[in-house]
Amino acid sequence: MPRKERWVTAKEALEILKRNSGRDDIPDSYVRTLVRDGKIESRPIDGRTKEYRFSDLNNYIVHRRDGSKGDTRAARAAGSRRKKTDETLCLFLWVKSRLGSQASFRRKRNAR
Repeated sequence: MPRKERWVTAKEALEILKRNSGRDDIPDSYVRTLVRDGKIESRPIDGRTKEYRFSDLNNYIVHRRDGSKGDTRAARAAGSRRKKTDETLCLFLWVKSRLGSQASFRRKRNAR
């Protein structure tokens, strides 16, 4: 006997996506975009309303493109850039402390 599919409304589909992704800023139209792109399956109830397959939605996670929230590749890359900037700043401060002020550095270099 075939397994019965579970179908949900657009409102429930949006809540599932928000829960899975840990985001509250997913627009209502995003579910329709996923159907149009072939990511999730839908079926019509009447001329205006559709239902969406629960199993497709439950396996889908929405990631940000800019990486400003969540643990995406872009967020990890931004973190590594921040670390490199901090390392560069530390190196600069160390060199500055060893050489003293910029004027004394010029005097030492011209004295050679």
